[in-house]
Amino acid sequence: MTEIELVVYETTTRFSQGGAIQVCFARELFPLLARPIIEMKRKLKWIFGALVAVFALLQFTNPARTNPPIAPGGDISATNPPPPQIAALLHAACYDCHSDETKWPWYSHVAPASWLVVSDVNDGRERLNFSDWPHALPARAAKRLERMSEELDYKEMPPAKYTLIHADARLTDDQRQELIHWADQESEKLKAAAGVGNN
Repeated sequence: MTEIELVVYETTTRFSQGGAIQVCFARELFPLLARPIIEMKRKLKWIFGALVAVFALLQFTNPARTNPPIAPGGDISATNPPPPQIAALLHAACYDCHSDETKWPWYSHVAPASWLVVSDVNDGRERLNFSDWPHALPARAAKRLERMSEELDYKEMPPAKYTLIHADARLTDDQRQELIHWADQESEKLKAAAGVGNN
């Protein structure tokens, strides 16, 4: 009989004879159980330390967050400004990604989230920038408003990932229709001014 088997036998015998529960651990079991636990804790510490180090290094890769100066008369509101309620909706739901007046949230300063935020803003400005409106090119301005109307109608804008954490950018159905109606109306006016569609 081995020592471990002897311990189990003695414990069982004492329990049956005295009626009291006695727990006995073989000394040989402690190293066998403790060693893997200690090794696991050590590995977890190394993994956690490495993750902290990588996160710290990522902060040196933050992209530039810029709000270029707006040229005088460059904003869409400079000529034929939208009605106040439309302007308020544009600022709440569109201007953070589609203007040079971006309000950079705290997480835009923390990599890797900053990469996504800056990329979205740069892409949004490239597609449509209310701070760099083509006032002198009514046909181009009309096309931008048409595209805006379509994306609002398809509920592609503002994107769900944005409204998820920006409650003020969420549009009700009525507000969405207001913006669509305004964009369509202004687009028609600009096309008429540019002579688009006229014989």
